Amino acid sequence: LAGNWGPTTAMSFTLNAVPGIDQLILKNNYFNAARGGCMQLSMQSTAAGRVKIDIYTLLGQRVAALANEDAPAGAYEYSWCGRNQGDALVATGVYILHIETPRQKKNFKVIVAK
Repeated sequence: LAGNWGPTTAMSFTLNAVPGIDQLILKNNYFNAARGGCMQLSMQSTAAGRVKIDIYTLLGQRVAALANEDAPAGAYEYSWCGRNQGDALVATGVYILHIETPRQKKNFKVIVAK
């Protein structure tokens, strides 16, 4: 016998939305920087918070910082045209686009061709 389980009780849950990136569109993540090509990133957020967007090599070295700011809720546009912090063209290869918000972290591959 399992025993007396007693009377049933009610249980309720409250689910809150976690603020973060609500919509993210990455365009031209394969581009030719030598011919003026650029990657475009469109982002929509319904919550305010710190937004940090960086470009890294596959070895983890930071190449460029696209954003590092406290941003209110809204729509944002960012672009990267294949240049490092010193404004020089980067080498052909694969790079990592790292996006960080208070509740989310996302990585994307970006390919720069020449």
